[in-house]
Amino acid sequence: MGSVGIQEETGLIISPNALKASHTFDAPDRSVRGRTVTTVFYFELTGDKLPDVAGGDDASLAFWLPLGKLDGRMMFEDHYSVITKMLGL
Repeated sequence: MGSVGIQEETGLIISPNALKASHTFDAPDRSVRGRTVTTVFYFELTGDKLPDVAGGDDASLAFWLPLGKLDGRMMFEDHYSVITKMLGL
């Protein structure tokens, strides 16, 4: 997903230089729903204030959450481990 896709889904305008990493998670047993392949993109935003988020149709409840408030027990399947892997936590 490029910066156009990010803008479409979140309303954010992000420089292509903000992309710091991407990874495809494709372990055959990562989901009880069957084989699921997910590609994750890590963007690093700069500035003192986070931009407002305006989620699109399938992300209508998008919001910023401090990393320290993430709770893996409240996330779907392996999403917490995906985030921690991407951030090197």
